[in-house]
Amino acid sequence: MEVIPWDKRVESVRSRLADMAARASSMVGQGVRCLAGRDEAAGQAVLKADREVDRLEMDIDRVALGSLSSGGLTERPLRFVVSAFKVTTDLERIGDESVKLAHAGLTLMHHHLMPERRTLEALGRPVQSMLDDAIRAFEEGRPDRARAVIDRDDDIDRAYRDFAVDLRGRMSADLAAIERLVQVRFAAKCLERIADHATNLAEQAIFVVTGDDVRHRQSPR
Repeated sequence: MEVIPWDKRVESVRSRLADMAARASSMVGQGVRCLAGRDEAAGQAVLKADREVDRLEMDIDRVALGSLSSGGLTERPLRFVVSAFKVTTDLERIGDESVKLAHAGLTLMHHHLMPERRTLEALGRPVQSMLDDAIRAFEEGRPDRARAVIDRDDDIDRAYRDFAVDLRGRMSADLAAIERLVQVRFAAKCLERIADHATNLAEQAIFVVTGDDVRHRQSPR
């Protein structure tokens, strides 16, 4: 059996992670389009893509474990492979949240007049930007960009809390709209969680390059 050098094993992990990250990012964008733009085809595409993201998670774990088992990894490649296990988990969960977005969008498809779509789209844009910047920070080894992503998470949390308060008030005032507004709040929470996962990716980007574990160091929310 051919013995694959460790550097090629690490590159194999890296290329698969890039593929998985691109797919997860696309799923978020399609989920938001389904929800905010009443795009049924985008929602169906998210449901289909989820299976491939799940497959990639298992494939990357297998290759990453092989890289560790082969030994010979120097410090930074070792940190990269260890981080790969955590990054795949966050990417898979981003896929899961995107599926929830798509389901919410498909459920709300028949609501032609839904003023909350604009707010969901406005929340989705910075979440998508955070995720894409976190992915680039990890792939390019940019701790500075990763720290900027982490700093933006509080803004998303604040926007979600304000929107949730507004929705609760509308539920009290319009009982006929409760079913719709519950779905809207559920979708907004999915976006807030995606931002949290993007923050996790940024933390791993810092760890790979510097060796610093910056998890749980953010100011209390």
